[in-house]
Amino acid sequence: MFKIPNSSTNGIHVINLDARFFRSRTYKPCDGDAPDFLGEEQWAWLEEELQQTAEVLVITSGIPVLPPTNQYNGATSEYCSYDGPGNSSFDDSIKKIGESSAWKAGDDDEKETWGEIPQARSRLLRLVQKYVNMGHAKQVIFVSGNQHWGEIMAKKMPANTDVGSARIFYEVVASGIDRSRDYSWPNSNRVRLRSADTQGNALYHNECKFPFTYQGNTYDDCTTDNHPGGRNDGQIWCAITTDPLFWSKGLWGFCLHEDEELVPRSKQNVAGLTCANDYHHTCNVQAVYGGISVDWKLETLKLNVFKKVSNYVSLSSSIEIDINALPQTKAPSSNLVPSSQPTPSNLCEDDLLYLSTGTSSDDDDWGVMFDVRATANDADISIYGLDIHLDKNMDNSITIYTRFGSHLGHEKSYSGWTHLGTYSVITNGLGALTTFDFEGKVIKIASGKTQAFYVAQLNNDDVRYLDAGSIVSDSNIDIGVATVMDGNEVPFSGSPKHGVGFSGGIRYKRCTASTLSPTRSTAPTTQPTFGKCGDLSTGFEGTDEDNEGEGIMFDIVVNNKSDIEIDGFLSI
Repeated sequence: MFKIPNSSTNGIHVINLDARFFRSRTYKPCDGDAPDFLGEEQWAWLEEELQQTAEVLVITSGIPVLPPTNQYNGATSEYCSYDGPGNSSFDDSIKKIGESSAWKAGDDDEKETWGEIPQARSRLLRLVQKYVNMGHAKQVIFVSGNQHWGEIMAKKMPANTDVGSARIFYEVVASGIDRSRDYSWPNSNRVRLRSADTQGNALYHNECKFPFTYQGNTYDDCTTDNHPGGRNDGQIWCAITTDPLFWSKGLWGFCLHEDEELVPRSKQNVAGLTCANDYHHTCNVQAVYGGISVDWKLETLKLNVFKKVSNYVSLSSSIEIDINALPQTKAPSSNLVPSSQPTPSNLCEDDLLYLSTGTSSDDDDWGVMFDVRATANDADISIYGLDIHLDKNMDNSITIYTRFGSHLGHEKSYSGWTHLGTYSVITNGLGALTTFDFEGKVIKIASGKTQAFYVAQLNNDDVRYLDAGSIVSDSNIDIGVATVMDGNEVPFSGSPKHGVGFSGGIRYKRCTASTLSPTRSTAPTTQPTFGKCGDLSTGFEGTDEDNEGEGIMFDIVVNNKSDIEIDGFLSI
């Protein structure tokens, strides 16, 4: 325990953990049924220590604490801590601290971290969170080594009734004296100069690379200028690679708003990109040193990583933390998904109805798009969730989008799509459906209107579908013919294969039909004159069955001063 200078207040409380003596094997062959790092005697001692009070709590560990559990391509079977899919302690521990299989920690390159035993990692982080929320510390810093590189991390612990409010924990890693590693090691909890997703998948685990050049302009921060997705909609974006051809390779993403960054850019100091092309990952140097400095007058502390090159030591990166700062909380968002169709204000029946296309699917891929049409003349539809057929009984990361109208013609662009959410779920495996609720959101479809859905997987190609597509109906809705996206984990980037079928189900309610009328000018107008009905045909002579496709688009122009009401179409 260290006092604040010239004060009786406890300034820094240091707890040194022994993660070696009691440690179980982390990879097969295993020691027993319950792997652990500390042992129960040390856990009890730690809880006593956490009840002491200081401004800053520093916890040291021989191996890093904050890197996520590496579930590269779903590979978990080699962990001694893995106790099977579903309601297991392995999966539950990861979810309790706000992570999923989409969180990266080295991909297929395994390194020794607390993430190898997520049960112990979750127990440690939640125990610390509990006592911090009881007022025993304002900020928590983990200090570790073993990796032969340096890095700085930040992780937001979600709020929970058991442990209290959300908190941000930090970690500085410094190790490697005359021994270094020279390669990239992805880490979703590493501090980023600016965070970005991948082309709108809402997983902000990439780091923007500055400066980058696009269409003759050079940018040193995220920009709202036209992005490679092909629209100017005011969303901020950046390149996520140093490759100058990033735009042609899809290596760009939307930026996380700066007020949501765990460490604002203004509180970071970096010397530049390292051998790993990251700002806070220091590698391929003669030696790495770490440090914590505290300014009690300004009530700030700094985490520093220093590098030694040619016997000269210099700062590689650092962050500054306000000792009294609390995590920002975002205002709750509306539970109604925005849509370009009029919003029905109507009451819904109590019964939750269900329409399924079945689970006799033939194949799987990275994602599927399909349309839902409200067909009942006397009711609108409110959709509360989807059931999706996913292969493999494992932890999967699924992201879901929706848009007004059909998905056809919009398979390769997220323009007009609304992101419903990204979900970490334990799938029920082949032949069973996995349930997705929209976290309080409701998608409303007015009678006669169509809403499209896009289900994409971010960590594997296990979305099942039917090779032969057909419309599945009940008295209220149609589930239309689907399109499968064959490609990779980046939404909207695959090759569309039309004419397939969605394998899953829709959970919905009937609602009283709304009165939806088009918006007109309030300027005075003359009373319209109604005439007789007419029809106009483009003809069909000379057509043959070779000129056909999945759909057709065309325009209708009104070329006089009368309004036109279209009652329907006839097509071949």
